[in-house]
Amino acid sequence: MVEECEGVTVETSSTVVREGQSMTFTVDIAGYSAEDMTVKVKRSLFGTTDVIEPNNEGIYEIKNIYTDIYITVDGVEEEEEENPTGMEEMQTAKVYTKDGSIYVQTPQQEQVQIISISGAVLKNETQVGLQRYDLPRGIYIICIGEERFKVRN
Repeated sequence: MVEECEGVTVETSSTVVREGQSMTFTVDIAGYSAEDMTVKVKRSLFGTTDVIEPNNEGIYEIKNIYTDIYITVDGVEEEEEENPTGMEEMQTAKVYTKDGSIYVQTPQQEQVQIISISGAVLKNETQVGLQRYDLPRGIYIICIGEERFKVRN
């Protein structure tokens, strides 16, 4: 079991492990400082918690698994913004996908079209800032002004 934490992603080699076997996992930090990060593993609900260190490739390994494993990441802090005014300086539009949604961020008011791979216009809106679009899984063309982006949701 991995506790959810914003900005921290834990990728495990397996979600089910045979008794006595091992598993590996990696920890990815996005938008946070990992300077004071510690990764802890607890064996069973009432077991002791141990700090675990990664190997040279950043991979953590848990050996001899005989019960439930609980992974906790502590000491991760949000990175300080470089711009203390809070005003974000963005020159171009950005498009990305996360958790089954498409995110479109524009620096100023722009016409945004989302087109399915079959050519159907699914969204045609004017927006400024960050907007989330919940669409079924698939491949989409995002048109923002004169820019074009192809994304897989």
